[in-house]
Amino acid sequence: MNNYSFFNRPYVIPALVLGVAFVLAFIFVGSAVRSLRAGEQTVNVTGSAKERVESDVGKVRGTFERRVVSGALASGYKQINTDKDAIVTILKSLGVSDEELTIDPVSSYEISDYDQNGNRIQGTERTVLNQSFSVSSSDIAKIKNISDKASLFADKGIFVQMQAPQFLYSQEKLASLRVTLLGKAIEDAKARADVIAKGSGRNNVSKLVGASSGVVQLLAPDSVDVEDYGSYDTSTVSKDVMVTVKAQFRLR
Repeated sequence: MNNYSFFNRPYVIPALVLGVAFVLAFIFVGSAVRSLRAGEQTVNVTGSAKERVESDVGKVRGTFERRVVSGALASGYKQINTDKDAIVTILKSLGVSDEELTIDPVSSYEISDYDQNGNRIQGTERTVLNQSFSVSSSDIAKIKNISDKASLFADKGIFVQMQAPQFLYSQEKLASLRVTLLGKAIEDAKARADVIAKGSGRNNVSKLVGASSGVVQLLAPDSVDVEDYGSYDTSTVSKDVMVTVKAQFRLR
């Protein structure tokens, strides 16, 4: 009887090992796929929403001063008080009401001349008296008009340093708009998540697992100059209010 069995052939054992390995690999991969499909998975996305608004509050600020030699403060205060009265008269002629106008107290500081070696020159001591005013109004056109009328003060012999006007969106309206935009941002996030889900072979996402809102950005129209801690453009009347939300959705 020939004892050279089927299993003694040199190619049989390697073939069996390879076959068993293939079957085990197939079972392992199939199990992994089933686990991937059965396991809970989530997708993280960022959504955003934006709406253009018009500023409903405008502010403009100006500063004026008088310089007098030290020891002549009484004369200096009289001069700056006369300047203030003239400025108030001009502002009222431009339609500014008492409720819209704020005048700060007079402040003062000392200055002197110095020589080329940095030494103070005796007898050059002077006191600078300055005062500021601000106008805040819901009439945006009025604020623009005031900022363009610095020449009216110069005609009275008063140099007023005008700051650039600021255009703001009231906090009450902003708070309400933020809630609306957060809802739209979540809708945008879900639409993005659905695209990702379909790209991975899923139908779509099921439900929102968690979300966190970002800071509010008030930008100049069509600007992308966002800041990590939020930005607030005050130079333009029209603004784009934008909010973002980071959301996590469960995949179906």
